[in-house]
Amino acid sequence: MKKSLFTQQWNIPVFFEHSRISRKKEVLKLYLKYSKKTIKIILRYLICKDVDHRSLPQKIRDIKPAHLFVHDILRCWIKWKEFPFVYFFYNLWLKSFNPTNDVTDFIPVLSHEKYRDMHITCKAKYMISSKISMSKFLHSMNIPHPRTFLHSELGRIYAEDNSIIEEEQFKSVLSTIKTNKIFVKPDIGYGGQDVMAFRKGEDNQFIDEKQGLIFDFDFIKKMSERMNFLCQEGLKQVDELNILNPDSINSLRIMTKFKDNQVKTFVTLIRMGRAGSHVDNTTSGGLSCEIDTETWILKREAVFPFSNPLKTTICHPDTKVPFEGLKLPFREETLYLVEKNALLFPGCETIGWDIALTPEGPVIIEINWNPCPQLAQVTLRRGLAKEFFN
Repeated sequence: MKKSLFTQQWNIPVFFEHSRISRKKEVLKLYLKYSKKTIKIILRYLICKDVDHRSLPQKIRDIKPAHLFVHDILRCWIKWKEFPFVYFFYNLWLKSFNPTNDVTDFIPVLSHEKYRDMHITCKAKYMISSKISMSKFLHSMNIPHPRTFLHSELGRIYAEDNSIIEEEQFKSVLSTIKTNKIFVKPDIGYGGQDVMAFRKGEDNQFIDEKQGLIFDFDFIKKMSERMNFLCQEGLKQVDELNILNPDSINSLRIMTKFKDNQVKTFVTLIRMGRAGSHVDNTTSGGLSCEIDTETWILKREAVFPFSNPLKTTICHPDTKVPFEGLKLPFREETLYLVEKNALLFPGCETIGWDIALTPEGPVIIEINWNPCPQLAQVTLRRGLAKEFFN
């Protein structure tokens, strides 16, 4: 019988050789995946009218001349020691993209992974990854965050005070909920995947209309048998954000860097959901727009960061509200909240903060140990190599 990783006596040189081989296979798979994606981007740009309504000659004229095209790719390849797929993902191959700094400043995928793994401790990674652990920590530190009224670990269901609850206590827990919307989130999850939203109905039951689910003890019990999860009260956002899209909390993504015992904010942007969606994650079809850190005013143009090829808009596609000139509240309070609390995680150099702006002030929704630079670089039209690596 084959021994597990925890009981097998590993030969150290063989183990590291095995790691190198596994890494090479992983990189090869990524290269094949991104090569297919790159070909798809180019073909969709040239052929599909729903992606770009311009005629084919107009599209071709927007592609950089061959000598610049090749020159850019070679410079990126030499600098980063990997093929620059981001050159295509970010529309850097088109004249109309107009980045605000050099194309070699855009961080490629594998280089970011190497940097990320070198600048976080295992303890910080685990603590930030677990929504349950992070909720408990924020609560203990009296840091504003959504109220977690129930969570499940290892098949057991716990109330807010960490007492185990059964069906008899469940109704009393429900009676403490003060909002008309609640969220059920997996303990470990990214990009808004598997997040469920329940709204309070006329009979005071919370219902997920999309999936036809009722938030009752049977539902919670079945969920606890499958995964660890937490249940949180919904938040109310300020009017300035509600007019953009009232169906989701349109959160701020702020990125901070902790170095030499100092915290610096180097990215501020807003993510917006689409009509009918309860999440604002750009990986779930949402869009993002840069916020001027000094004035706290939205820039003119937003992007759909994970569209292929990249799409832009000057107003929200559903509410038609323009972005340019929209000023948000709580600038000083928000920056103080993230920069002060970044000091609590010295084991994580770069953090992505998801912040909701409520009428009472900024609230931390989630903390991300792996803030993907793709979202920020595309939204800001600027490579973040200096911010990440200096």
